[in-house]
Order: sequence, then C-alpha cells, then structure tokens
Amino acid sequence: MAQSIEQLERELTKLELAIADLCQQLTTLYPPYLKLFGETIRRQLIMAVYQICTDTHPQAFLQMSLTQRSDLQTKIKHIAHGIHQQILTPLENLQEIATSGFFLEPTNTPDNLLSNSPSNALSNSLSNLPTQVSDDSPKESLHQRQSGKIKALVYWQKQTDTEISQLLQQASQEVNQVLHQAGLLTQKLPLGLLEAAAKMESLNATAIVGKPSILNLMMEVESLKEGKDEELEAEESAQKEPIGLTAVYLRWTELEFHSPELSLAAQSVRSTISKLHNLDREYHRLLKCHQVAQAQAAWRSSWVDD
Repeated sequence: MAQSIEQLERELTKLELAIADLCQQLTTLYPPYLKLFGETIRRQLIMAVYQICTDTHPQAFLQMSLTQRSDLQTKIKHIAHGIHQQILTPLENLQEIATSGFFLEPTNTPDNLLSNSPSNALSNSLSNLPTQVSDDSPKESLHQRQSGKIKALVYWQKQTDTEISQLLQQASQEVNQVLHQAGLLTQKLPLGLLEAAAKMESLNATAIVGKPSILNLMMEVESLKEGKDEELEAEESAQKEPIGLTAVYLRWTELEFHSPELSLAAQSVRSTISKLHNLDREYHRLLKCHQVAQAQAAWRSSWVDD
C-alpha cells in the first residue's frame, strides 16, 4: 500500500534527525582521529629511520660525524612534524561544513562529488554557496538541501582519505631522499627507483619483512664486466648482481596494525561513515517516493472527468 505524503514526510524528518546526529558524530570523531593519525605517522617515521641507522646500516651511520648525524636527525624531525601538521588541514573544511550551514547544489551528482578533485575543490564549492535558507522555501527544497549536506560530508571524507594517502607517500619520499643524501641507502640504485618503490600501492607481502614502515627488497641488476683477454677486450659479459633495497615505506594498514589506539579510532570513524551511507540511501529512496506521491496528488487535483 502506498504511503501518504504526510507519512513520508514524517519518515523523512526522522531520517533527517538521525543523519544530523551521525554528521555531528563525524565532526566529533574526526579531530581526535586525525590528531592521533598524525602522531602515529610522526612516531613511526622516526622509528623507521632509527632502525635503518642503527640496525640496517649501523656502519654507515657510525662513519658520519656528530654534525652530520645531528643534521640528519634535525631534517627527519622537521619532515615528521610537517606531516603531523598537514594531516590536520582537512579539519578546517569539516568545521566549515558543520557550523556554517553550507550546502552543495542538488545538481551536483554523487559521481561528481566522489571524483578525485583537487584538495581545495570542496572549499571552493562551499565558499560560493549561500549560507542561509529562506523561511518560505518549499519542503522539497529543504529535503534537497539536507541531501546536499550529506554529499558534502561524503565528498570531504573521500578527499581526506586521498590526501592522507598522498601524505604517506610524500613523507616516505622525503625521508628516503634525506637518507640517500646521507649515504645510508644504497648508492648503486638511483633515487628515482627508491621513490618508485615507496609509491607502489600494492606489494607482494613477502617483500615487506621485519621492521614496520621499512621496505626491504632484493633486486637483480645487470653488471657489465670486461673480459681479461685482449682479444675479448671489446666484449662484455652481462651478469646479474643481487642488490638489497631498503627504504622507508609508510603504509596505512600497517600504521593502524601497530597502533591499537589508532585502529580503534579508525573503526569508530568507518562505522559511522557506513551508517551515514546506509541512511543516505534510505533517505533518497523515501525522497523519491515523496516526489512520486506529490506528483500523483498533483495529477488528481487537476484531472477532470469528461
């Protein structure tokens, strides 16, 4: 049996209250979560460098002067602190969504909102929208604005995840460059190869061994050796030489695995996001039913039997 317009509006109102509650939960959960994430990255980054200096390449580290060691440690701390601060940047847009009453226009589809746009896209979208809703706005328009806020939060969450992944790659690359310049990573392989290895999104599990956030790979490269015989002087025999590759490689799943507190916070965030998605789907289903019921009522109000 089809529901009446009044019943549908009551159900939509209940959902709006439930969604508003989840949105508030997200704005409460995310600040401590991102702060904890930043602290975990900072701590794990420093620990990974410590392991490389003291366990993987202790001889090379001991050959450095006191000034060189101090300079290395200062650069690592600077990188770790910078990443710790950058991971908090998305909170500015979250606070804007939560307190300023901005809504995305209904014409922005979910597909567009979930695309990999630049990190400032959400801020630009929000800054161009009105901050108030007039009292005489139609009921349907209010529903659409509620839907727009959900989309804004979903978009923000997707963008935040993307930025965190990029920050992990950035931190890994910057630290590897510092270690490479200090002579603590292999000199036989170009820095570009180290960076490429650190940016790999999916690695064979056997490639990551031992210490957290440290990448250990065995690679084979061709080394060319000249023959000793003068007659073979122009000839070169290619041999494959195994090369050990060690680099810092921050992985999201590994960071959570080695930090129970971060893992628990991440679970709370993901659970809330999952509930928000489920309520959003139900909200759009009822919103469609509400539109159909209104259209049917409008048809009946203007229909005249001949």
